[in-house]
Amino acid sequence: MKLIIKNLGPIKNCAIDLSKQYYFFIGYNNTGKTYLSKLLYEIFNEDNLQDFTKEVLFNIPLTKEYSIVLTEEFVSTIFQSFATFIKDQILPKSLKTNGENAFLLKDLDIRFEFDMEKDIKKMSLTSSAAISLRGMDMTENRIDIYTLVKVANSLDVQCQFYAEQDIANSLPNDFFDHVARKTFEQQVHTIRQNVPKNLIASTLSLLLQNKEKPFFLPANRIFILENADDLIEQDNKRNEELARNLLELLESNESTKEKLGNAVAKNIAHKNSHQISQLVREVAKLRKHKDETFIKNGSGFFDDLLTILSKLMGGEISMNKLSSLSNWEEKYRILDSIADKNRELSLSLASSSVNQLSTLFLYLKYWAKAANNFLMIDEPEENLHPKSQIQLLDLLLTFANKGNKLLLTTHSPLVAEIINNYLVLSQLDNRKKMAAELNLMDINLSPQTAAIYFFNGTDVVAHKVGEYGTTFVSFKEAQDIVYGIGDVLGEQMFYQLNKN
Repeated sequence: MKLIIKNLGPIKNCAIDLSKQYYFFIGYNNTGKTYLSKLLYEIFNEDNLQDFTKEVLFNIPLTKEYSIVLTEEFVSTIFQSFATFIKDQILPKSLKTNGENAFLLKDLDIRFEFDMEKDIKKMSLTSSAAISLRGMDMTENRIDIYTLVKVANSLDVQCQFYAEQDIANSLPNDFFDHVARKTFEQQVHTIRQNVPKNLIASTLSLLLQNKEKPFFLPANRIFILENADDLIEQDNKRNEELARNLLELLESNESTKEKLGNAVAKNIAHKNSHQISQLVREVAKLRKHKDETFIKNGSGFFDDLLTILSKLMGGEISMNKLSSLSNWEEKYRILDSIADKNRELSLSLASSSVNQLSTLFLYLKYWAKAANNFLMIDEPEENLHPKSQIQLLDLLLTFANKGNKLLLTTHSPLVAEIINNYLVLSQLDNRKKMAAELNLMDINLSPQTAAIYFFNGTDVVAHKVGEYGTTFVSFKEAQDIVYGIGDVLGEQMFYQLNKN
């Protein structure tokens, strides 16, 4: 399945294969790499799928057993409506293109291309509709209400409801000590009543192979933890102001409508993007978490990668409390003094590389699920020595190889060549032997699982990968200029030293 884009900011033409596991965005500055990353984030964001079904009405071909036959016309209608929803309602907020920045999305066209036989019929997919309730200890309980199942080589999507007793049996013994029974029963009832709308969201999720909400780490993440409280407070104040302005706008007369309308538009334009807000919200929830065991140990899903990341950072991010009544706060604990709390630094005193990697550390320890994650990371090499870039990229590729998706943007020739090495390695008959000899990771980064896109200023071009990998022409051109100048200067120095 492909995503086709025209006129997204500087991007005039773009076609992205949505079936890949690894995505690498490479190219010049100001060519739309971050714009496209944010668009993909919104497309795969489960919250947007749910909001989409509330906004759009469909003539849903349901049977009395609540199953759907995926006809080409029905699938086309879903994708066309979803593309319009993303373009008109989500992207202006995500890219903050309201008001004076609206030209960035002028003439934007988004559409999906799919092959019913290859992309739809042959796939075997399963998706659950569930509610997620948070208890007093801040842990989330996911309660499945029904499951959608599509077997391979079929266009039928079957809805299988869980019996009420089975739902009750899946709850922890002390669940209703933390969650009001009435709240739980109301949410279950609401999901059952809205099966048609939920079927649309779940079917779209199935078609996009969307399994977990994506997580976006922006390039400017170095001060996120230090400023998280201020960002949250700013968002809360803007939300309160926006609510007041909207209420006044509804009740205003014609003479004040324009003024209030401009205030609303300005408020929306200055809100944090969805991606930053998600990151800040996760930080806020972590700081208020009640489960000290979880704070100490994390999820345990990626402890091996955390060990590698700790060595790269020269320490780890630890969570501490000033008192039993205070929230947790992040500290940098130096690696050779893990047990010595007197050698913990506030992040404001830690290096730029530590601050840059701190949110990735928290993601791997607390926020990433066991599998089916989609991590989007903008310029992971920023503030890192070349040797650290190698270690970090190996870590990120290993993370993706554990049943996750990875998208990264980069300006680093070194990162690009590392990717190229793995693409060549994947095609060798003695791959495992060579990986061990060269101290490379044994991962499935191949032309079949990975896509490299070059942003040239107007178009997004898919890199062709052959037996010898690919050539990153823009990097090579810049390197040739620098190395060429070095050769000329070296020759001149040689002549100068030997002219007598």
